[in-house]
Amino acid sequence: MCAVYRLVVAGMFDYYDKNDDDYLDSVELDDVERHGYLQSVFETTSCHMHDFIILQDADDDHRLSLPELNTAMGNRQKKVYNSV
Repeated sequence: MCAVYRLVVAGMFDYYDKNDDDYLDSVELDDVERHGYLQSVFETTSCHMHDFIILQDADDDHRLSLPELNTAMGNRQKKVYNSV
């Protein structure tokens, strides 16, 4: 993953981590979904922000660290580039 992309993901992480505990939990991710520009996207799909926890929680603590979010976003980035 390129440095700029990691910087963007880190900025997203800091913005979404409302309680500043260095983790994203399902409450914070659901808040992003309900109050952000992504709200209309999630109203029309069965995918949700908290699904990142299910898919990428490597240490099974029911929350995401920045490295886990980087992994999640990196996997997505590879899929996007490979489909072009």
